[in-house]
Amino acid sequence: MGHKYILVSEGKRWRDANKDAEKMSGHLVTISSSEEQEFIVNFLRSQKNSPFCTWLGFTDDKKEGDWKWVTGEEVKYTNWGPGQPDNGYGCQNFAWIGWFNDGKWDDNLEGTKLPFIVEFDNSSTGKSRGDIESNDLKVYYGGHTYELSEQKKNWIMAKHDTKKRDGYLVVINTPDEQKVIEKLLEEAKQRENFCEPVWIGFSDEKREGSWKWVNGDKVTFTNWQRNQPSNANGITPENYAVIWQPIDNPSDRGQWNDVAGDNQLRYITEYDFDNSIDGNTRIKIRTTR
Repeated sequence: MGHKYILVSEGKRWRDANKDAEKMSGHLVTISSSEEQEFIVNFLRSQKNSPFCTWLGFTDDKKEGDWKWVTGEEVKYTNWGPGQPDNGYGCQNFAWIGWFNDGKWDDNLEGTKLPFIVEFDNSSTGKSRGDIESNDLKVYYGGHTYELSEQKKNWIMAKHDTKKRDGYLVVINTPDEQKVIEKLLEEAKQRENFCEPVWIGFSDEKREGSWKWVNGDKVTFTNWQRNQPSNANGITPENYAVIWQPIDNPSDRGQWNDVAGDNQLRYITEYDFDNSIDGNTRIKIRTTR
């Protein structure tokens, strides 16, 4: 069965982390084999600024010593550290895993704030959200999901495609959201050496110079390249915005430009998922178990 995992870098108490995972239609990670254990440890080690430890979906809060997975699945595998679980202070009822100690598990207090891993199975990922196609180039921030397309389209067709997916071309309202999009493009650059312009949901097609977001949001932030927008194609009006990550000029990283709408480009879809979930950037990856 194919499973997906995301790392949430914001520290949460175990119960709050568990609720957030459920809101995302997933669950705190469960580990049912040595192979999955090895994958999770390697995943944590591979992250930039990786946390030392994260919550697992494993608890004995109902009955001391009777450890259960949050999914209700059978406990087939454990990897406790020496002398663990020890129920320190008489109330350590929640398990965590650390990559720094060869992936050994330990029990901890519910009030401890730790990052956590959310696990999705195929039945819980995307099906309630427009059956979203995944190419693993997604980030999560502030309850929103941002996905870089695999295919290229002109601006109008890209806009139509995002709408069919119950999303819209990405809208960038703050410097923090801009950084999230830059992180997504940087990930594409590292994985695919991808450095081309990408469509965003910003246009002055209705009235020259009056730039509007596709979802009607008020324009509170822009990141235009110097002397842009220029509408300076000379042949076709440049009424549609792009963001890009050039190889040859790092100072232009993440800046915007206006281009003609008939260009065939990749694009970023934004989905309004659960806005109550607090977010740091989260990169989704795929594995099979």
